[in-house]
Amino acid sequence: MLQSRRFWVVASAVLGLLQAWDSGALGAGASAQALIAAGLAVPIVSIAVAADQRARIAALILGAVLLAWARMIAPAPLNTLHLALFVPAIYILFVSGISRKVVPNGGRA
Repeated sequence: MLQSRRFWVVASAVLGLLQAWDSGALGAGASAQALIAAGLAVPIVSIAVAADQRARIAALILGAVLLAWARMIAPAPLNTLHLALFVPAIYILFVSGISRKVVPNGGRA
């Protein structure tokens, strides 16, 4: 499980940074770049350290709000910035929820 979480943390960071770069985050102002960095970091850190699914979902929502705020204040159009949270969202909403559903006694009654 820990190895799987490491994979998701690295994949989320790499793909999120690539998507931010592709969206034109380098042309945004310093305050927008700080919001982008925070918006990417919050869900990624929650994958790495949070054990509670509700905390991870809250971190994902906070990250989306921070990225939306960065899009509003940035002088450059950050059209596809929201896609940076796609990989963390897949892990938080689907993978971690599925892996927690363990059938007791191997499925035997």
